Amino acid sequence: MDLLRSTAEVAGIPCTPPTHERLDTVMAKLFLHHPVADFDKWRPVFDGDTARRESAGLTNVRVLRDADDPNSVWLVADGDPAKMDEMLGDPELGKAMQEAGVTGPPQLFVSS
Repeated sequence: MDLLRSTAEVAGIPCTPPTHERLDTVMAKLFLHHPVADFDKWRPVFDGDTARRESAGLTNVRVLRDADDPNSVWLVADGDPAKMDEMLGDPELGKAMQEAGVTGPPQLFVSS
């Protein structure tokens, strides 16, 4: 993003992070990766936890699977990185992830 921002600035194009108009918070593209024991067991638990993601302000949530390993799951969403971090620290989420068969800690990548 820094290269894009500096290139835009050199070209005279203002480049500021997008904000959510209602909440006035910086929004980012969030990428979350974790392995699961069985995608078909994981998916219904994930689908049943929509309220937690919505309360964390995540939007445009998409589920992707690695073509070489269908039990390697990627979530892509728009949201506030601080709220995503807070959600990931929720002990109830940890229990749900354990129930769903998540086999490793989530890795969070953020692109503003």
